[in-house]
Amino acid sequence: MNRPGQIPAVPDGRQHYDEELCSRGIFADNFCAHVPFGFEGFEYTQHRQQYGDVLFAADFCGGTRSTSSWMSRDDILRCLRHFGFANIRGIAYEDRASPRGPSFCLVAAKA
Repeated sequence: MNRPGQIPAVPDGRQHYDEELCSRGIFADNFCAHVPFGFEGFEYTQHRQQYGDVLFAADFCGGTRSTSSWMSRDDILRCLRHFGFANIRGIAYEDRASPRGPSFCLVAAKA
């Protein structure tokens, strides 16, 4: 498996934590913790989401564990830059109203 700094380009479509959106509505009870975390010199906050009963729904699209850790949009962009993906080739498909959570798409390459 490649480490983040060894991959030449990264296409990425991702949900992200947005405090304004994730603290109300259908997500209000999902986020159970906001935990400082670090990896190879990159410091960020993990926003832990509990899936609850939705984990067993027929239309569920998420991981196989009972929780997932989300990053903020800014932390995702900072993470890419930290690991050398400074050439972010456009951000598209921003969707703050998705029922699955706010999301965006991007392609990032090594500078």
